[in-house]
Amino acid sequence: MLNGIIDGTDYTDENEKIDASIRRTMKIKNFYGKDSEEVKYDKDFEMYCIILSKHTNKHVKELSTKEYFSLRKFAEDDNRRKKK
Repeated sequence: MLNGIIDGTDYTDENEKIDASIRRTMKIKNFYGKDSEEVKYDKDFEMYCIILSKHTNKHVKELSTKEYFSLRKFAEDDNRRKKK
C-alpha cells in the first residue's frame, strides 16, 4: 500500500475492506461522555489511591509511575495472600 504513494496506485477500496474487518473484530471503546474509558480510568485510579494509601506513608498521587504500579502489585498480591 505504501507503494501506492510512490507509483500512484489507488488502494482506497482495499483500505476500506481492511478497516471494516478491523471494526468487526475489535470492540471500539468509547472515549466521550460519562461512561467513557477516560472517566472509568480516573475512577479506578482514585479507588486505587484509597486502597494503596493503606500500604504506604507517602501520598499515593505523588508516587512515581514505577512506585505506583509496584505498590499496586504488592497490594494485589497481599490481598490474594489474605484470601487464602
